[in-house]
This record gives sequence, C-alpha cells and structure tokens, in this order.
Amino acid sequence: MDTTSKLNSDVEQSPADRQKKELISIQYLRGLAAIMVITCHISLKVLLLGKFPQLSSIQTGANILFYSMQSGVDIFFIISGFIMIYSNSHPAKSNPVSFLIKRIIRIVPLYWTATIAMIIVAIFMPQFISSTKVSWPYALSSMVFVAYETPGYPGTYGTMVAPGWTLILEMMFYCLFTAGLATGQSGWRLVTVVASPVVLLSLIGAIAKPQGIASFYTNPIMLEFVFGMILGRLFISRHIVISNIVGITIMLTSLISLIMIPVREISLRWLCFGIPAFLIVASSLCIRPYRFRLPLIIGDASYSIYISHFFVVSVLAQVWTKLGLNSPSATFWLYPVGISLCCVVGVACWHFVEIPLTKNARQLLMPSRARALSAWVESPKR
Repeated sequence: MDTTSKLNSDVEQSPADRQKKELISIQYLRGLAAIMVITCHISLKVLLLGKFPQLSSIQTGANILFYSMQSGVDIFFIISGFIMIYSNSHPAKSNPVSFLIKRIIRIVPLYWTATIAMIIVAIFMPQFISSTKVSWPYALSSMVFVAYETPGYPGTYGTMVAPGWTLILEMMFYCLFTAGLATGQSGWRLVTVVASPVVLLSLIGAIAKPQGIASFYTNPIMLEFVFGMILGRLFISRHIVISNIVGITIMLTSLISLIMIPVREISLRWLCFGIPAFLIVASSLCIRPYRFRLPLIIGDASYSIYISHFFVVSVLAQVWTKLGLNSPSATFWLYPVGISLCCVVGVACWHFVEIPLTKNARQLLMPSRARALSAWVESPKR
C-alpha cells in the first residue's frame, strides 16, 4: 500500500528482490479477494431473495459460497499485515506520524464519501438499501471508525457502509502499528511490539467470549494481521523460496480448503480461514507471475471495488427481482453479471473518485511532500 520503490536500493538485486519490489502477485490477490467478497454478498442476496427448495443445487451452492467467500476479507487482512512490515522495513525511513497520515489519506477520503452517499440513499431512496437504517449516532460512529450496534439488528456491530466493519479493525491495527514505530523498534522486535496487544485482545475474545461491543474489539480475526506481519519478516529475510510449482500447488490446495471448510463459528475463523489465507498469500510470493493488465487494474482498484460493490449488489438484486428473474438458470447469471458490474463500477470509482480524492487529501495533509509522492496513489505497491 505504501511506496516501496527504494526498499532494496542498497542490496544486490536478486530475482527475489525484483519480485519483492513489484509484488505483482499481491496485486492479483487483492483483486481476487475483492471478487470473493462480491461473490459472498451476491450469494447472500440469492439466499434472501430466491424462492428455491431447501436442498436445490442453487440454494446449496449459494450457501457454500456465502460462507466460504467471506475469506476474501481474511486474505485482505493477511496482505495488510504483510505490507505494513514490508513497506516499513527501514526504521530510518519509518516515521510514525508520516505513516499514520499516509494510512488516513489512503483509507478515509473514499470511505467518508461512501458513508455520505449511504446516508443520502438511506434517506431519499431507502428502497435500494432496505437493510440500512439512518441513525445519526450510527452515522457519526461510522465516520470516525467506531463500531456501533446496527439499527434493527441487535447484537451486531459495524458501520453504515457494510464492508466498513473491516476498516474499523484496519484502523485499529494502523494505530497499534504507529505506536510500534514510535518505540523505534524494527525487525522482529517491531512485530512483537505490535503483535502483543493484538494477541492479548484476541485471547480475551477467544477465551472469555465477551458480549456486546467488547466482542467486536476482541475478535480473534485480528490475529490475521499478525500472520501477515510474520510473513512480511520471513519474506524480507529471504525465507520465502521462489518456486512456481510449490507456490501454485500450495495456493490451489489452500483455495480448495477455503471452499471445503466453511466457517460458521466466528471464533474459529482466524484458524479455519486465517491459516489457508496465510498460505495463499505466502504461496503467491513463491510465484513469478506474468503481467496481465486487467488483473493488475482490478488489484489497483480493489479498495474502490470493495467499498462500492455493496451499493451495486443491492441495486442489482432489486432490479433482478423486479424483472422476475428468479428461476435457477436466471439466478446463476446473477453471479457473472454482478461480479462484472461491480468490477466496472469499482474501477470507474477508483479512477474518477478515489485517485482525485487521495491526491487532494495528500496535498492538504502533506503539502511539502506532494510532488515527491505524486505517483504514490497510482502505484500498485501502495
């Protein structure tokens, strides 16, 4: 996520170093993870809107995809932990204030725009997002990345923009990482400093199983950030061996396991989804991928796709229902149509909304470095 073009300027450029600079496979995985989350939410719409027999193939398939494709979030979390270590491997260049500002610039502008859009739609066009209710405490909490009990759904916590619950945990992780950088530690010590509170909170969640809002902030899924940081250190230390055969084999096996072992118990998600997600990201680093423009664009736009897809899926499901496309064959086509439409809208959002917003935010918050960082937002390594 942060620019890394000079990460290895002082070391010999081995094949591993060149792969480390480009991280093409990580970009591909970002795109894959976004598509997995889209598939999950399309499957949820199929389960909610479809009138199929309980044991029908479409009902069974949608149920499997709904549970298994949630793991796209777990892949995102592993990548996030990895990138934080990867892009801050030189302590002298890892200023904690600069780091946090970059994270805010990266996450906040598009998320705030999506939240404001959600508020407007919920007030004036509620038929498109009937599951979201307007509450000003809910809206304000969403804007400042604080989990709030979802109106109409007691016991669930999140934000007005449905995918925003993951961003709350992301921002929490960024704050912990900023604190870790402030200690001046590096290498495995930095991993230990940042991981300690994450592990502690996760243990409380796994063992004590607190109720209410505490259950959200002690979700063991946060351990996946730690998995990513460990992977980052292993990669930087050159303990990741580049081998296409090994990488592809591990990746395919892990992807199959995500589908075959759906997680219904949230406290076990870090294990059943986290370990395969870790292996998928690790194996991607073992592969020397070819450059394909379309997957790279989807990877670059993955944040916009992730934020905007919920709007697209909600509207598409409404249109699909109004057109009476409820047969099994018509419902099947909801997947390719929905995924394609979400990607197109997401790429457009990335190009016309995210990039300009991020550039303006950078010029506002980091004016003295605006020119030096002018290519940062377009960089696939950020």
